Amino acid sequence: GGDPDRVMISPKLAKILAKLIGDATDGPLFTAAGRRLSTRQVQRVVSLRVREAGINKPITAHSLRHSFASMLYNQTGDIRLVQQALRHTHVTTTEIYAQIEPSRWRREVARIA
Repeated sequence: GGDPDRVMISPKLAKILAKLIGDATDGPLFTAAGRRLSTRQVQRVVSLRVREAGINKPITAHSLRHSFASMLYNQTGDIRLVQQALRHTHVTTTEIYAQIEPSRWRREVARIA
């Protein structure tokens, strides 16, 4: 919604960002001409990096969010954790994002069989 927000990040990402931002303590993290990136600009960066990686699938910033949610859910099984990570107010929204991988289905079914 445009308001500043705090999010949890991994120690590895924290190190990368510390190098990137140096001593800066406020303002947008990623900028263009000193201003925060627009949604369209973020998508252009994602599209460029996807092409550079040789990936021939349509990947968007939003699809990366879905992938993160599904990966976190499949690793932890904790929908509330995913809800907090995505900063969703309602867990029903999170359930749309967090999809169970087929390998997890097979593993869980085999466990009870």
